[in-house]
Amino acid sequence: LRRRAAAVCLLILSTGLLGCPSNEDFPAALDLVVPPTPGNFVITYNGANPQGGYDYDLSWTISDATTVDRYRIYLVDLGVAPELVAETTNTFLPATFPFQITGLKMAVSAVSTGNVEGESLTAAAP
Repeated sequence: LRRRAAAVCLLILSTGLLGCPSNEDFPAALDLVVPPTPGNFVITYNGANPQGGYDYDLSWTISDATTVDRYRIYLVDLGVAPELVAETTNTFLPATFPFQITGLKMAVSAVSTGNVEGESLTAAAP
């Protein structure tokens, strides 16, 4: 009886009755390019302006801009997840805040021409 059960199990497995069908027609893999991580991210305080705001400059470098479409700036400290606050095509962003942001952490990441976002780099405001 055990030999018959084993033979039936082998027959079922070998014929693929319980297995997954073989799919050889997978779509082509996407050719995604992850952009480089920005470097040297610095937040510089420029002082109060006459309109009552506080001016800052955000700047960073990129090792290879040929695959970069834009950059995303995030506030990191305000919640559970980083909050997107700006997008730019430059490696420099002037920003005015209604209050001084001393110690506030921000992050910058690059987005490739294929719309893939790379790793971010953080900096704290002085």
